[in-house]
Amino acid sequence: AETGDDMSVMCTRAQAAALAIDELDRQIDQVFASMGVDPSAAHALARQTVDALPADSSLGGRARHALGMTECLLGRIADGCASLTAACETLQTHGPARAACRAWRDYGSALSHLAGDTQAGSEALERALAQAGELGDPHEQGAVMIRLGPLLGRIGRIVEAQTMLERAVDLLTTSPDRSAYAGALGNLGHHHLMQGRFDLAVPLMRAELPLRESAGDRLHAVNCRSNLAIALAGAGQGDEALALLADLAPLIDPARDGHQWVDYVLARGHVSLLVGDAAGARALLQTGLDAARRQGLNTIEIDLLTLLAQAEERC
Repeated sequence: AETGDDMSVMCTRAQAAALAIDELDRQIDQVFASMGVDPSAAHALARQTVDALPADSSLGGRARHALGMTECLLGRIADGCASLTAACETLQTHGPARAACRAWRDYGSALSHLAGDTQAGSEALERALAQAGELGDPHEQGAVMIRLGPLLGRIGRIVEAQTMLERAVDLLTTSPDRSAYAGALGNLGHHHLMQGRFDLAVPLMRAELPLRESAGDRLHAVNCRSNLAIALAGAGQGDEALALLADLAPLIDPARDGHQWVDYVLARGHVSLLVGDAAGARALLQTGLDAARRQGLNTIEIDLLTLLAQAEERC
């Protein structure tokens, strides 16, 4: 028979195990919160957390999701997609449903916007949108729409893309997650930018910027400023666009910032093209193209090649 001492030891062990699980759960939250500031440190913490958890568990799935996101940020696209695949499969089985929805959302975004697999990316995002609908949470629906909208635009469904992104802005206006609302503003602005409607893009991106900066999210703030510079240059405000990009140079590092650095170089090349410096644009875009190919950034590679062709034609 168990004695009082035996029961005490068992309770102590159970409490220690619960505390350890709580700590690992907090670590996963910390990875998601910090990856936009220091993706290398976030990746190290995510790897440590994945190694400490059973793979076939809810927390293991969340940890794998966080790991995949940091791998993508570091330019390890194939590794990131593999980790996100595992996260989706695990969370689909073990839940919770909200975590599974978010994993499918981020997996679809990585496939479509980084790896260039629009078909698989669309399927994952549609699955996430259906799960968000089942949750009955308009904020989760909006968070998926801001990823699916740009994909629809990329494959030529322009009106559907704009309608979805405008709907996302409406759904996320009151969301407690201000980064999601910032993403809705930014992606709608980027949609207008891609259609050459620079005058419509500028105010949306100006509204996005303080939300990004107040959150302390370095990479999203850099991305916002880069896109704003393109919109300003397209709207005839080239001097402000060039000054904005010059201020960003110390904040972005090719050695640690993966595809975000490539996006920044693309923005510099695009702005150079818009202000009439075709030779400068060509050099920048070629640098970005080489880096995109090294990282397997197939979608960004297509954008760089399109702009590079325009630069070559004007040289």
